[in-house]
Amino acid sequence: MNLYYQPDFSEQNPVLSGTEAHHVLSVMRHQAGDQLQITNGSGLIFNCALSNKSSSACTLNIHEIRRIPAPTYQIHIAIGILKASDRMEWFVEKATEIGVQKITFFTSGNCERKVINLDRLHRVAISALKQSGQSWLPIIAGPKRFESVIANPNSQLFIGYIPDHIHVNNLLNEAIAGNSYLVLIGPEGDFTPAEFKLAVSKGFRPISLGNNVMRSETAALSAVQILNLIQAKS
Repeated sequence: MNLYYQPDFSEQNPVLSGTEAHHVLSVMRHQAGDQLQITNGSGLIFNCALSNKSSSACTLNIHEIRRIPAPTYQIHIAIGILKASDRMEWFVEKATEIGVQKITFFTSGNCERKVINLDRLHRVAISALKQSGQSWLPIIAGPKRFESVIANPNSQLFIGYIPDHIHVNNLLNEAIAGNSYLVLIGPEGDFTPAEFKLAVSKGFRPISLGNNVMRSETAALSAVQILNLIQAKS
């Protein structure tokens, strides 16, 4: 059964509108009585039947509401803005499917690009949420300055940056299950030495994500996967 997203959907307002109504009515061509699932992106999934429809909206009868608890942990990935927008969209899509609570794009010394299409990234996250059947939509934020990102407190703070003279442990061995995490991933040019030093002074621990050199978006996705595996094993 297809999952649809409407942030203001509720028992008091069981209406789909906008692009979701268009998809239900014009693409899927649902008829009265058809069963649909709706999520508000904040932990609720509504099992419904299509009741009435117009050219731009459809009303549903709710027969069951499922409340999905929020995760006991929080994964927050902060990544430098990348040159190619499609690589950022790819990361948002895959991270949402695997499970992430927040993604922040930041500007730093080696970022060649300073702007992002936040609306587009939000739509990518919504599509991935529906594809993967989830009920909690991640927060997509940015662009923010690197200095403002590292000022935010979290339970465990990590930075994916390894100077040649430092030996560090893999994130898999450093992260503790059940915590909140903030993992910093640099842009294509990585962090500058000054940025790395500043992050460490704020409590960020350098970590490795494996022996291979990865693209920024691959490294960020690896961090998401590792942290979810740690939770699954706990």
